[in-house]
Amino acid sequence: MKVLGLRWVGVGTDSYEEMVGLLRDALGLAVAFEENATAEFSLANDDRVQVFGPGHPYYELFGAGGGGPVPLFEVDDVQAARAE
Repeated sequence: MKVLGLRWVGVGTDSYEEMVGLLRDALGLAVAFEENATAEFSLANDDRVQVFGPGHPYYELFGAGGGGPVPLFEVDDVQAARAE
């Protein structure tokens, strides 16, 4: 199995507005969408970073209670990746 890329990362944060500002204003990432307590940003290659703040249903899953960022990798063989 070969990892082809890191396509999406979910991040929970207590500092939602600051994290959105960092990604949007400091790093210049494009806002793909923004809803109640979540925003997703698009990189130049269309990989994505999604931020979850307090009040969003996935906040606990992607936040401190969930152990940190959650990556979504693209692989060449899903069955082999599952086996590994």
